[in-house]
Amino acid sequence: MKVFHYFLFITILFSCNNPNAENKILKTASPNSKVYKSELIRILKTSQPKNFTYTFREYKTIGNQEYIVIDIKGSNLKAESVLLVSNWNNISGIKAKKGLGYRGAELKNVKIKISSDVEAPFELEQVDGLID
Repeated sequence: MKVFHYFLFITILFSCNNPNAENKILKTASPNSKVYKSELIRILKTSQPKNFTYTFREYKTIGNQEYIVIDIKGSNLKAESVLLVSNWNNISGIKAKKGLGYRGAELKNVKIKISSDVEAPFELEQVDGLID
């Protein structure tokens, strides 16, 4: 019985330590909505980017612009972001194969250009490469 109570305590402790467990905006809003982007901007600006893991999810073309969809995970964040890509250095394989075969690949040393205008897309400013 003590083992069960210990397990229950640990489970509750870890579930309460996840700030996004209660972040209703990131949990319920669309990643392209103003409210979601505002919340993500707030979190990214007040956090250390090196503490996040960035993984590739999808390649998209909208009009004549190319984007990647990534997952951003950290101890205080679990979010999705759509990034405009104009410089494909170090991730040219994603563009060449339109993302096929890259889902789940980790992007290293990502820098995201964030505008204060929530209407503007986030932009991939830098990425050093992929870990497949």
